[in-house]
Amino acid sequence: MAESALILLADGMGGYEAGEVAAALALQVLRKYLVAQKGFEALAGASGLPTDPLNPGNRPEGHAPEPLDVTACKFTLKSALREANRQIFAASRAPGSKRRGMGCTAEAVYLDGRNVVVGHVGDSRTYHLSEGRLIQLTRDQTLVNRLVELGTLSPEEAETHPRRNELQQAVGGQPDVEPGTYAGILKPGDWVVVCSDGLSNHINANDLKEMLQSEATSAEMAARRLVNLANIEGATDNATVVVVRLT
Repeated sequence: MAESALILLADGMGGYEAGEVAAALALQVLRKYLVAQKGFEALAGASGLPTDPLNPGNRPEGHAPEPLDVTACKFTLKSALREANRQIFAASRAPGSKRRGMGCTAEAVYLDGRNVVVGHVGDSRTYHLSEGRLIQLTRDQTLVNRLVELGTLSPEEAETHPRRNELQQAVGGQPDVEPGTYAGILKPGDWVVVCSDGLSNHINANDLKEMLQSEATSAEMAARRLVNLANIEGATDNATVVVVRLT
C-alpha cells in the first residue's frame, strides 16, 4: 500500500433506489470533507509537504514522520460522518423528495502504514488480522448486538435472531448521528478488511481468518475470493469489500 490511504465504504438502505442515492451521496460528502482537512490533502493529490501528524506524507530525506495524532484523526473522521448524515437527512426531507427514510451504513478508514483509524456508522465492518489474531475493530450498531452487550442475548442466539439486521442508527436516518471510532497498530504482513454486511452475514470470522492466512496471496486475490465465498453461501445483498495487506 502507499504511505497513507483512505478507504470509504457506504451500503445503502431504505429501498434500492433511495439506498443507492444515500450511499453515493455519503461517499461524495465524506471524500470532499476529508480531503479539505489539514493532513488529508495529500490523499487528493495536493502538492506540497504535509506537516500535520494526521498524514506524514512524503518528506525529504532525513525528515522522519511524526507520530499520528490518533485522537485528532478520530475526531476528523467522526466529523466527516456527521456532515454526511446532515446532508443526507436534509436531502431526504427536502420538499418533493421521494426518498424519505433513505440512509446508509458507512466506514471511513485511514491507514498510514503504522496505524489504522476507523470512523463507523451502522453494521458494515472493519477487521484487522495481525500475527494470527483477527480483531473486529468496529461494533455493529444493531438492536441485537446491543442486546448481546447487555447480556439479554447470547452471541449464538444473535446469529439467528429475526431482527439481527435492524440498525440502531444509519447515516441520514436521523437528524444527528454518533459515529463509533476505533484504532489499531499495524505491522508488516497485517491485513485490513473493510466490508458491508452482504459479506459479513455469510462469512464468519473464523472462515475470514482462515482464508487470509491460508489462501490469499494478495489483497486483490483476497477480495475476489471473499466475494465469491459470500455468493456461494447464498448472499442476496451486494457484498462490498476492500482488502489491504501491509508490506
